[in-house]
Amino acid sequence: MPGAALYITVTQTAAIASLYYLYTGKIMSAEAAIAMVPVFLAETPSPNIFLAIKSFLPLTGVLDFPAIVVAVTLTLAMLASINYTLYTGAEIEQEKLLKEHFREFHQKAKDFIVKLALTNIEDLQYTLGSEKTLSNFLY
Repeated sequence: MPGAALYITVTQTAAIASLYYLYTGKIMSAEAAIAMVPVFLAETPSPNIFLAIKSFLPLTGVLDFPAIVVAVTLTLAMLASINYTLYTGAEIEQEKLLKEHFREFHQKAKDFIVKLALTNIEDLQYTLGSEKTLSNFLY
């Protein structure tokens, strides 16, 4: 979808604000939530440039699936980083800490996606539905 990067960014921003509210009980301003996104963009410039360019190309099927995988991986790592930082009681304004968590969760997300791609379709329900799988990723 043309301009999809904008929709992805808005969704990520809303999710960041929602996690912040769930952990702190305080409402995060839109400006503060939007300001969090560049922290993560700077850590993965190549995939983000690919997504930005792809979002303005027509649907082809050839680049769409890789773009989806990249977007899901980055979003998963971003939100896991925010979640973990808030879970540990740290402030999400600590960019260095967020970047460290993001690098760790980005690698975990890539490994998870590869493992998922190699999973037999018959085992998919067990793999995705496993509470252990999710907790291993997050903690």
